[in-house]
This record gives sequence, C-alpha cells and structure tokens, in this order.
Amino acid sequence: MDIDLGHGSYDLVTSWLVFCHIPDKKKVSERCLQHLRPGGNMLVEDLFALGDLSEVSEDIRVNYFDLPNIQDYKQQIVDAGFANIQVEDLTTDWKDYVQDRLKAFISSEERYVRVHGRPTYQALHNFYSCIVRLFTSDRVGGGRISATKPT
Repeated sequence: MDIDLGHGSYDLVTSWLVFCHIPDKKKVSERCLQHLRPGGNMLVEDLFALGDLSEVSEDIRVNYFDLPNIQDYKQQIVDAGFANIQVEDLTTDWKDYVQDRLKAFISSEERYVRVHGRPTYQALHNFYSCIVRLFTSDRVGGGRISATKPT
C-alpha cells in the first residue's frame, strides 16, 4: 500500500473482491481517497460478514475472511473521508452465483484435473464448497459500495 500512484490523479478506483484480503480496510480506503481527484469515485464489490465466522477453516479465514459486517465496512469508508456512500446488498444474487459456479466447476472436473492436476482441483473445489456453505448458511454476504471524494 506504499506505492505512490500519484495523489489526486484518478477519477475512479475500483475493487472486486480485493479488500476482503486486506486487514486494514480503513487504510486502503484512505489510500484510495488520496489517489482520487476531488469528486472522484470509488466502487467496491466485496464480501461482508452476516454471521459468526469462527467455524470457518483457518486457511480460508486467514487468506480471505477479515470481514466486517456491512455497517462497520461502511463506517471504515466514512472514517477514511469519503462522502455520498451508497451500499447495495447483492447477497441474494451472489448466493445463486456461487452455487452455479460450484456446479459448473464440478461438471468440468475431468478437464480441470487434466490441465491443472488433482491437488489444484481439490483445493479449488474445497474453496468453492466453503463459499457456498458460507452463503447458504447466511454467514457471508456480498455487496457493492460506492463513495465519492468530497470536492
């Protein structure tokens, strides 16, 4: 997060399922704010906690799930200095998507194993299955947050 990309140089910053990997969401939001021109926008689509994640396997939690709930997520963006913050809950659509993705992945098992090997297939199958369990048990949701750098 210490790379200088030029303060006030961008009209738009986007992030799709990246912030969930970054522990300090306020700091990354502050960096995004620094790089935007006044009136510039940030658009984030990400996961957020809906329920208890304590039973999620350690490797998944460490790599993917430093997840605040949606209200805390929004507050971190407010605290970073953004304004006009809009939150859209996409959990229902994402729940359908992750289930369809797992089904499609399973249906391509033979090809995937031939190209990438059984261990890689199994690791990704485990991950996709975990995501489906988290969404269908209402412990994880997904959403879109848009925000503007004040002028």
